Amino acid sequence: MKRRLLFVITCMVGLAAMGCEKHMRAEAEMLKPGPDTVSQICLGSIDKAAAMDTAEDVVVRLNFPVHKLDVETGYLLTKPLRAGQGFEFWRKDNVGKFNKTEANLHSIRRTVEINITEESGQLCINCNVNVQRLSLSDYRETVRTAKYDRYSEGEVDFGMQKLELSAEYQTWIDLGNDDRLTTVILKKIEEQLTKK
Repeated sequence: MKRRLLFVITCMVGLAAMGCEKHMRAEAEMLKPGPDTVSQICLGSIDKAAAMDTAEDVVVRLNFPVHKLDVETGYLLTKPLRAGQGFEFWRKDNVGKFNKTEANLHSIRRTVEINITEESGQLCINCNVNVQRLSLSDYRETVRTAKYDRYSEGEVDFGMQKLELSAEYQTWIDLGNDDRLTTVILKKIEEQLTKK
């Protein structure tokens, strides 16, 4: 009996260790930029206004609301967009398994910044996707209350009362850049510009 118990415990510890190691390796792989990620594309003989129009179209199709758009300087900035959850299958802002899982576990938001410049006769498009995660301080959002129903015979409803969480308890932590979404945005811009 002791041997069987020892065998079961050893197997459980071994499986747990394998799972932890695999998770840590997968997370490290997802966080480092891959060899196929890009942060800039350069195209020849493209009009700056057409490139800005295409960039705006791409980010709007990804559901990012445009905050600032300046065609003359070639600058586009979006408002922060909360990451799509698992049931929002139409959302395309989570690229990769790690980003999809993280968006389901945490409150994640992304902001897209695009700069278009002319360098040595070519139009270069730089993209940066900033990722942030919501952090809440130790504040209790719900409290237990007793509500008496005045239309029934003294019944008590023990429900949860939701309190508003003020901005002083909310902090957005910068997680760096999302190189995979940056690559997707730039590839879509390049694809649309080369079709024209």
